[in-house]
Amino acid sequence: MSVMGSENPQNPESCNVQGPRGIPGLPGLRGPQGPPGMPGPPGFPGIPGPQGPPGMLRDCNSRLTSAFAVKVDELLPALSQPVIFKEALYDSQGIFDLATGVFTCTVPGLYHFGFHMEAVQRAVKVSLMRDGTQVMEREAEARDGHEHISGTAILQLGKGDKVWLENKLNQTELERGTIQAVFSGFLIHEN
Repeated sequence: MSVMGSENPQNPESCNVQGPRGIPGLPGLRGPQGPPGMPGPPGFPGIPGPQGPPGMLRDCNSRLTSAFAVKVDELLPALSQPVIFKEALYDSQGIFDLATGVFTCTVPGLYHFGFHMEAVQRAVKVSLMRDGTQVMEREAEARDGHEHISGTAILQLGKGDKVWLENKLNQTELERGTIQAVFSGFLIHEN
């Protein structure tokens, strides 16, 4: 996962700031005399001057990034509701709302989303949703053991777009067994 920096895309200047010019070097030797009425060839270059003082340091911003990883270890919500995650493993920008289970895009760009779920003696069926539209669906049933499901997607998002995992099973199908789920996302490239 990425860690958020703070580059301003409107200011793509390089962070390599040059200092003021150094003191000029000594003049070179005079060139040979040219024919009458004509200038002679140039002389030999002089000795270079000393290096100038260092440039002023400037706060160089890095590119914007955005990332989260969240986890839950309990029953999934009702049918067609976002999965509510109880723990933020990483969310330093506060871009994932644990109360609603929804990621809201603040930096437009290309994102990678992934989820991994482990079901123990139960069924699980979830969809990755973007603004109310299903992007993918995964399901598994672990009657007497463990089953894993996972999925990844690359999505182009605009500011304000929302992405979440949504439960696709009725509560009665979820009553026995346990589930663990991790959901993550990060910005690959900003627009």
